[in-house]
Amino acid sequence: MANFEIAHKIVAKHEGGYSNLEWDRGNYICDYNGKGYSAKGASKKGKTAKDFTCDAGTLKFVGTNWGISAPILATYLGRTPTVADMKNLSNETATKIFKKNYWDRINGDQIKDQDTANILYDSIVQHGEGGTKNIINDTLQKLNYGAITVLSKTDTTLLINKIDPRLFFETYKQKRIESYQKAGQDWGIDRTKKFIYGIAEIVGEKLKENKGKVAIFLAFTSLFF
Repeated sequence: MANFEIAHKIVAKHEGGYSNLEWDRGNYICDYNGKGYSAKGASKKGKTAKDFTCDAGTLKFVGTNWGISAPILATYLGRTPTVADMKNLSNETATKIFKKNYWDRINGDQIKDQDTANILYDSIVQHGEGGTKNIINDTLQKLNYGAITVLSKTDTTLLINKIDPRLFFETYKQKRIESYQKAGQDWGIDRTKKFIYGIAEIVGEKLKENKGKVAIFLAFTSLFF
């Protein structure tokens, strides 16, 4: 079965320290009676606090650390986090949050193929649960399987394990590239490239016996940006 530490080691390479990008919605929180909720608005270069809103409460800037967004930290703490909370977030605590909020949501410990678990884990971190479910369904449709309804259901994991892992991995990878191409219309090129190269690194783990294939994949993705 897949191992969380192996997958997280790959994903964590693309999640740096404290980030205070004004245009990233994940850096904001809506504070309502001491509880923190996600702000509304789409992340896009050039945006500032005025472009994000709250259904209730006050918009506050908190930042992101170790890849943990302000709303995710709010859920973990059970209250609205402060900038100090975010800056002082340890890598150890962040890793625990990653496992609970992302790895466990894909039933990572029950996925047979490590590389499949790696790319799904990276995907849920970047796309969220809904986005990952959509890409899985695009993959399943391409492979002539029925759609899933809930990502974390055991039936979803059993279906993924049933499919040839190489075939699922390669198809999912392509569908994910397509989703990034679409996202690139809303995000800046730098961020989209970062995510594309994140995929390439996971592909590199899959194809480590042939580094030339990774170079070809990098050249292929560069055609789109």
